Amino acid sequence: MRLRGLLLTLATSCLFGLGAVLAKILGEGFQPFFVSWLALSGGGLCILICQLLRRKPLLPPAMTRASWIDIFLFASIGTALPLVCIIIGLPQTGAITGSFLLQLQSPATLIFALLFLKERMRGKQLAGMLLLFVGSLLVIWRAPGSSLQFSGGWGALLVIIAAVGIGFSYIPAKRLTKYGDALQMNLLRLLVGSALFLPLLPFQTPVMLAPLTLSLVGALVLYSVANFGLGYIFLQAGIGLLQAWEASAIMQTLPLFSTVFAILLLHESLTLLQIIGGCIILVGGFLLI
Repeated sequence: MRLRGLLLTLATSCLFGLGAVLAKILGEGFQPFFVSWLALSGGGLCILICQLLRRKPLLPPAMTRASWIDIFLFASIGTALPLVCIIIGLPQTGAITGSFLLQLQSPATLIFALLFLKERMRGKQLAGMLLLFVGSLLVIWRAPGSSLQFSGGWGALLVIIAAVGIGFSYIPAKRLTKYGDALQMNLLRLLVGSALFLPLLPFQTPVMLAPLTLSLVGALVLYSVANFGLGYIFLQAGIGLLQAWEASAIMQTLPLFSTVFAILLLHESLTLLQIIGGCIILVGGFLLI
């Protein structure tokens, strides 16, 4: 069971790595709130169709008041807020730098897990957290001899806020595993999350920031299905088999996948200091495991 959880979370990391690259592309083509609503709605539609084809109930049978509060926190702080920050921030930072900064979700998850889930932390996990901070600092720094500043300015800060929100999302996700399966919980997560964007859509004019092309539509469809359909389902299933901080720690492999996709799709490059920082981040992530 534990091996299954590890594999599911690793598959999520691969899909989210692709999503980091697609988010940069979409952030340059659409208004952020509009494309966030489209992505969440598209992912929710995929899960809805899947549940109908499987003839499974759409809602969990025994939801409590506390579980509905967790759904709202899951959909807002853990989903909608990070998504908007990523859509706005990644075009300013670059997919590779942004994916490295997203690894701050792991220490955030560990802190939240200690506070809310009473999970235990060992000395190696603390060392892993410190390495993650050091590695992220090197990624921001980019090159020796340059002044220490955020690469991408506010974009980097928004990605860090997204990382904290994602780290928090593991807490309600873990608590909700006892109320329903991964598809039911993520259907609620996506529907509530997309509903939160509805009041903002009338102010998103024009919705297009670039000409609509077939590749842009393809990126949106792939982003919705891979990141918010399959990715969210795999992650929720993995969290049900692992501790929250363990699932987050495995997600430290995300830079490996996002780097490959960014080089293939965006032709981005890495500085030597960013490579060193990324390696330190990965070592920190493995120490957390």
